[in-house]
Amino acid sequence: DDEDDDDDDDQDTDSEEETDEDEDQDEDQDEQQQTTQAVAQTQPQEQDFMSDLFGGGAVAASTGGGNNASSSSSMIELSQDKTKLLKLLLSPSGVLFENEMVQIGFRSQIEIPGGVMKVLLYYGNKSSSELTVNSVKCLNESSLNGIGINFTPSSFTISPKQQSQQQCKISLNVPISLLPEIEITISSKYRLCVSFPIIATKFFKPHVFEPQQFKQRWQQLKNEQQQIIQINSDYDSNKLRGILSNGMSMGLIAGVDQNPNNSIGCAVYNFAKKKDDNNYVTMPVLLRLEYNNKSNAIRVTIRSPHQSTTNSVMAAFVAIFKTA
Repeated sequence: DDEDDDDDDDQDTDSEEETDEDEDQDEDQDEQQQTTQAVAQTQPQEQDFMSDLFGGGAVAASTGGGNNASSSSSMIELSQDKTKLLKLLLSPSGVLFENEMVQIGFRSQIEIPGGVMKVLLYYGNKSSSELTVNSVKCLNESSLNGIGINFTPSSFTISPKQQSQQQCKISLNVPISLLPEIEITISSKYRLCVSFPIIATKFFKPHVFEPQQFKQRWQQLKNEQQQIIQINSDYDSNKLRGILSNGMSMGLIAGVDQNPNNSIGCAVYNFAKKKDDNNYVTMPVLLRLEYNNKSNAIRVTIRSPHQSTTNSVMAAFVAIFKTA
């Protein structure tokens, strides 16, 4: 009889433990649901395209599905040097990426009239083993509506200590406000994500006119955007003018602003879309850049005929000066 009583006690104890475990599981589920709800409530509903020029569109496009995360979990991630990117934003050629294994050179040419950029990518194999470029694709293509990016060939091999080329063609049918985010898979082992140096000013042609005409032209362009941007302390008014004229293809107009620290610029923004059989779409762009050397800041004011064009040009300034 004592043994039977002990068995009953053991069964009662087991039942109590199972009940405690069930209650703990219920509490854990409740806490998990509350945490999930709290995280969902804190997610931003909207994102200003200015807030994260290098990541906004790309994040939305690349993490939209679960396949990317699972397929790339075993890949070795390679990251881009932002200093090299800044140089390419202001120059038609340079190094897009480099490490001890591979160097990717970038050389571009713009067709004007028309807004088509032709790019040659030079893949240099620095290793002693053969490398294979498995795929090259644009991650945020859905955010670049009206902008075509094509790579040829899409896959190829590179012998040790040798170089291979890849062609890329970008057709700018609409103003661009996001840097294309390009994913390059190498030897099914390395995943490189780079921001392609394609911004509005790449498609500019400088334009100048008499300073007396500025007021009238400024008033004719109704769509304005203005932004204050903090810049590095090594900038001065002369360096800024050099960037505007040499790196951003702005025609500088002297004799308009009496402040010697400020700059007035004009350019024609070129597109690949045709407005008729013989002419491509172009947009005039006017700029006033005010430089405050005490606060290391610039106030950029852009005017153009359309708001999307104005936004696109301002995004180029943010890309260049906030990267710096």
